[in-house]
Amino acid sequence: MDPKRMEQLEQRIAVLEKEMNVLKAQVESVLQGGQEAQKVPRTQERKEIIASEKKGKAIQFKTREGQEKAVSPSVQQKESGSIDWEHVIGRVWLPRIFIFVLLLGLVWGFTIAAAMGILTEPVRILMGFAGSGLLVWLGEKQIKKQRESLGKVLLSGAISLLILTTFAMHVLYDMVPGVAAFILNVGWIVLGLQLAKRHKSEVIAILTAFAGYLVPFLIEGHEEAAALFTAYETCFYTLLLLFAVKQGYKRLFYTASVLWHVVVMLYVATLLWSTDIDKIMLSAAFGAVIQHILIGYFGFKGKFQKIKVKVLPLVFTSFAITTLWAFEGFQFDLSYDGLETLTPFQVHVKTAVLLDLYLLVSAGGYGFLAYKGLKKQEHQQTAVGLAISTLSAALLVYQLVDDDAFRAIIYLIKGTLAIYLGYRFKTTLQKYIGWVVYAIGVFTTMAYQEIREILSLETLCWFVLISSLYVLYRLVNHHHATRKVLRDFMLGVNVLTHLIFLSSITGVIIENWSISMQMMTLSFAWALYAVAGVVFGVVKGKKNIRLVGMILLLLTLCKIVLVDLQFVTIIVRTVLFIGLGTIGLLVSRLFYVKK
Repeated sequence: MDPKRMEQLEQRIAVLEKEMNVLKAQVESVLQGGQEAQKVPRTQERKEIIASEKKGKAIQFKTREGQEKAVSPSVQQKESGSIDWEHVIGRVWLPRIFIFVLLLGLVWGFTIAAAMGILTEPVRILMGFAGSGLLVWLGEKQIKKQRESLGKVLLSGAISLLILTTFAMHVLYDMVPGVAAFILNVGWIVLGLQLAKRHKSEVIAILTAFAGYLVPFLIEGHEEAAALFTAYETCFYTLLLLFAVKQGYKRLFYTASVLWHVVVMLYVATLLWSTDIDKIMLSAAFGAVIQHILIGYFGFKGKFQKIKVKVLPLVFTSFAITTLWAFEGFQFDLSYDGLETLTPFQVHVKTAVLLDLYLLVSAGGYGFLAYKGLKKQEHQQTAVGLAISTLSAALLVYQLVDDDAFRAIIYLIKGTLAIYLGYRFKTTLQKYIGWVVYAIGVFTTMAYQEIREILSLETLCWFVLISSLYVLYRLVNHHHATRKVLRDFMLGVNVLTHLIFLSSITGVIIENWSISMQMMTLSFAWALYAVAGVVFGVVKGKKNIRLVGMILLLLTLCKIVLVDLQFVTIIVRTVLFIGLGTIGLLVSRLFYVKK
């Protein structure tokens, strides 16, 4: 037997003997009426034994001959935390790397033999299957001899060689039809998963997954069967998902999930210039949706507990990637002739109705899941449902609403509501998505909604922005009462927005006035707004608002001195200084009243 295993057994025997002695002594003390006197030291002795094992200290025990022997736990290495690179490289990575080197050499060897006419086609196929059988035998033998890493890699190489041999038999030599080759390859994949289950090897399962995803590429005519290609890859992913969850293979699950997208993307890339690209993308998008449904079902049903996967980031990331596929696959291009005879609404229905339906179902479905999670007090389900429902609804608005002003208003309202829900149900992801949606609404308002008339849709858009900013300011004040910097930042954003809106409205009113009157009126508008802020701060006892009002009043003075004086006449200059000076003194008087 391996000396290391002998050491482990000796250690466990030592621990068990000590614990048996402790228990025996406790029983004797109870029988003798001395339970209280013996309980503390015996319990302490037992704890010391267990603590010594956990800390990796050598445990002393007596052999039958009465000699003391020290045994150190195998879980501790000579140097705590050190990595045995010789073991990692020699036993783990060398077999994995050089099995591919071996397979590549075998392929080249067969190529040379075929070119020289040494081996006939049937002999080459037989040699391929025989080589696979030899690798299986060697792999099993190595595992029995406790060389598990090497044996598992040999078994994985056997599966790869079986698939390559089947590929040669079908594509290169035309010995079997495509259906038979496909069935054989599926059989080899099942064999690989069976070997992984038998030897409890996640490595074999992962290497089998790589081979299984490539099977359709090894069949002639796969370019003409996009739906079948996607169906196979999705079914294979489902098989791997079930296998990973049942066996508790976390890395296999992530590998299978990522490989699905990589393989389908490669397939689409090879057919990018095909005339049927819309159908190819459609099948790929449907496959992505099915994958996301599977991940969501397993996540919300608690099936991922065995592999310890975090449901919230997993389901949200899956939805984000699926939505990218949906935007590419659920929208179609129309010819120029077809566009001429259709209204914009008809064009949208013909080109994007599937995408709209996907976003609508996602918004409603995940909203319902969030509601159910709230009823069951499932925080993860509520957080995922709210986040995805919010994102889906925002994307649906982008699809259906063409007018920038209406879209900005909806985003401002929706973003505010999303942020409120994030604070209400204490979900960080929801708050982040809400801030992103709100930021898009703010950018759209400030960049594209220039006010040209007072009674206009643009003015309404700015009113919604100002109102929503006030709501957010109250939210931040309530939930971040101790974070003064954040509260002051939100106050500054509100004041800056008010100034921009006030300047826009004033500009519309004085549009046809002289430059001197425009400058004077805008400065007085700023000054009056500053005074209003100071008065409000005095009445409500808000020191930060009073301070902002005073700063704004000084800013108005700087504007007059640095900008207005260059454009206004001496009369307007006089009025400006008298008016602003009076306002400043009155504001100062307010603070004496406050005191």
